[in-house]
Amino acid sequence: MDCAEREHIPVIKERLGCSEPSDLDLGFMKVRPDLICGGVPTEVECASRVHLGIGQALAYKYAWGTATLVVIVRDASQSLRQFLEWAMQALGLRIYIYTGEVITPLNVRKPPSSLRT
Repeated sequence: MDCAEREHIPVIKERLGCSEPSDLDLGFMKVRPDLICGGVPTEVECASRVHLGIGQALAYKYAWGTATLVVIVRDASQSLRQFLEWAMQALGLRIYIYTGEVITPLNVRKPPSSLRT
């Protein structure tokens, strides 16, 4: 599936009540999130590039103290959910899954394993 995050951002912006972003200063460079949602810098990323989105969200967290990642998926596989649950707990990110114009917060019910089995 081809995924273009820019096509999904307007829907996510409306559904989460987000605003346009401004630059965040890291001290050595500036970064710009995709959105500001509830006062929190938010990165929107396709599942095929989720590792890049996590890196960007960590930069926002460094600058702002908190960050959110919205992952665009067609269908969230169990292995993707396991990875995102790990990232949420280990890195302290808020994570949402966006599929079919439905945005669902990722909630961890039990501690995820950091190792694939």
